[in-house]
Amino acid sequence: MVPKWAHDGPVGTLNCQVIDPDLSQVLGQWVQLNFNGVGWAYPMQFSKDVNVLITFGAPKGKIAVAFTFTFGEGKVVYTSFHNHANTSKIEQALIAYLVATPINEAKQIQEQQPREIESNQDQQDKQRKQNPVKPKVESEPKPKEDKAPPWTRLPSPKK
Repeated sequence: MVPKWAHDGPVGTLNCQVIDPDLSQVLGQWVQLNFNGVGWAYPMQFSKDVNVLITFGAPKGKIAVAFTFTFGEGKVVYTSFHNHANTSKIEQALIAYLVATPINEAKQIQEQQPREIESNQDQQDKQRKQNPVKPKVESEPKPKEDKAPPWTRLPSPKK
């Protein structure tokens, strides 16, 4: 994903370019972001599966300040800037987009793997169909057992 990081990002409000086409439709092509932390981290290199969202043109070249990548069955959204320092409407729209991105990804995954949601009643009905209760069949009444003690059942003596 991101094997090498630098920790010398400049402090201040920086003019950053929005690279991601979907995000660019929300924010425009450029956005000013407040980097108020000293020595903020940014990737010096990363793998091809990283989707860069926003860059900053530094003397060293373009620096990715916001990007995403998949991890397992989820998605990671990384920002180099501190979100609480960015409170303008555009910055709030950016934060909302970044939060919504993994949620929308999860919804897409769920839509690709539809599953049936059943109520308790539906589950009970399904169980009854799979395991029907056999009706009780009335049978001939059994003869009653003689519960008298054995010595009372002895034959009577002959006269």
